[in-house]
Amino acid sequence: MEVSEISLGKKLAILAKLRGLTQEQIAKSCSMSRISVNRFFRSHTEIRAGDLGALLGTLGINLEKLVDDAIRYAVTSPQG
Repeated sequence: MEVSEISLGKKLAILAKLRGLTQEQIAKSCSMSRISVNRFFRSHTEIRAGDLGALLGTLGINLEKLVDDAIRYAVTSPQG
């Protein structure tokens, strides 16, 4: 299975595991319940934008930098 075929929740669950973070640690850091984190990781529920931002930050992903990089790419690419 290609990584692109895996749901966002499952991808973030994989990243959390690779970073050595438990669902409990993530939930506490994001002010979410462990059950909510678990349900999102298993693709059983969607996540609110604010919670996603907190989750990404906990996993070391800077959402603003990703957007900045996408803008730079769009401006410099031939189809941008």
